[in-house]
Formats: sequence, C-alpha cells, structure tokens
Amino acid sequence: SMDAWKKIYSNCTDYHDAMKQFFELYDSNGWSIWRGDYQYDSELRVLFMTSNLIGGFIQRTDEIRKWLFGTCTIRGKEEPGSMKVTHYFLIRGDSIQP
Repeated sequence: SMDAWKKIYSNCTDYHDAMKQFFELYDSNGWSIWRGDYQYDSELRVLFMTSNLIGGFIQRTDEIRKWLFGTCTIRGKEEPGSMKVTHYFLIRGDSIQP
C-alpha cells in the first residue's frame, strides 16, 4: 500500500534496501510512476526562491496526498539558467487526470 511505502521510505537508513522493498511492493496495475520537469528554468535564479516555489507546489498537492508520493530535486549552480527542478511521483492509478 501507499502508506506502507511512505513508512518504509521515511524510516529507511539505506536507500538500496528501501528501493528493494519498493519494487517488492510496487503494483504496476494499481500505481504509476511519473516524472515532471519544471519548464521555466530561466526563472530559477536564487536557491531559496526555487525552494519556496517547490514548497508552494507541495502545499497545493495536499488534497491528493493520500494517493501520491513524490520527491523533488534541485540541480545545478545558483546562477541564472543553471538550476533545474525535477519531480518524481508515485500515483495511485494509471492517470494524473482529475
């Protein structure tokens, strides 16, 4: 279940063990994995503002938190056009449509 995976991930001390357990739990008929890339990289100029942008996005996912697990990454240097934001989501079902 999604709750079981969230507990494993939150309490893990070893990433490889957590991922092994993930693939043991993963139900490809009931869950789907998605990747999203922020489209406006040129706007990402300051790290704390980029972090706030992600925080605002996460706040807006509150209603679907029960069916969603995700992680966000910020990569690159703190200079205009250098940072990139990527999201990875595990979603209950096979569609992201409401």
